[in-house]
Amino acid sequence: METKSKYQWAIQSFTLMDDTFMRIIFKDYQCLQLLLDIIFQKHLHIISWHTQYDLKNLYGRSLIADIVIEVEGRKFINIEVQRSRDGAHPKRLELHKSLMMANTTYPQDKWADIPDISIVFICEDDILNEGKPIYYMHTTYDENGKFVDNGVESIYVNGKIRDETPLGRLMHDFFCTRAEDMYYAVLRERVNYFKNEEGAETMCAIMDAIKEEGIRKGKMEGIEEGRIEGERIGIMKMIRNLSFEEGIPFIEAMMKLHIPLNEQESYMKLLVS
Repeated sequence: METKSKYQWAIQSFTLMDDTFMRIIFKDYQCLQLLLDIIFQKHLHIISWHTQYDLKNLYGRSLIADIVIEVEGRKFINIEVQRSRDGAHPKRLELHKSLMMANTTYPQDKWADIPDISIVFICEDDILNEGKPIYYMHTTYDENGKFVDNGVESIYVNGKIRDETPLGRLMHDFFCTRAEDMYYAVLRERVNYFKNEEGAETMCAIMDAIKEEGIRKGKMEGIEEGRIEGERIGIMKMIRNLSFEEGIPFIEAMMKLHIPLNEQESYMKLLVS
């Protein structure tokens, strides 16, 4: 009861624009199929789908995708909800595309057989400020404006337009806090389940799990920061020892230790501070 009362206010205020709630609602096949059919204006046969999907990057920034879907024809779709303009920045969209490509490609694939990728950002605001309900973006040649068939597309959905079209009604439903106000029956039924007595208990358990995972990740990040700091101190000691032993400047010691040029300035500031 204590856990339920702690989260009840949050559960009742959730909309499909809240990524935690959105991921739960679209674990349902029928809800997800409706979403795809409206955004892509055709039926796409779903093969598999995952929510909160890790897009790993071993050498840089990774991402956790809201929903990743494989549809017939070896095509992958990443759907994200974005409440802020910064979160929907075009450069973030490009990162999603590149990580989706990297995470759905295998070494033996021929270039022509690499899966097609679609990235969909459902946005609270009109990111491109053109007043359109949806923006489909593809690559074109600068010289003649012709379409480049590279198998990649970006889609911005404008959540501000909630008219009587299928997409407008879908966006209306994305911003509803009450299930009874929603147009689409499959969404209304699933949202109602997770906001009523039985479903709310499930939501509370999910939110507790998310909280615990956040605490665990925070601890792990602290451990990683400590490890990095330990390595930095060790390298500084090596620089100092080599410099004093051979009577050479710090910069020359760093060159002998093969410390990358882009890291030398930060070490130098620490060494002389």
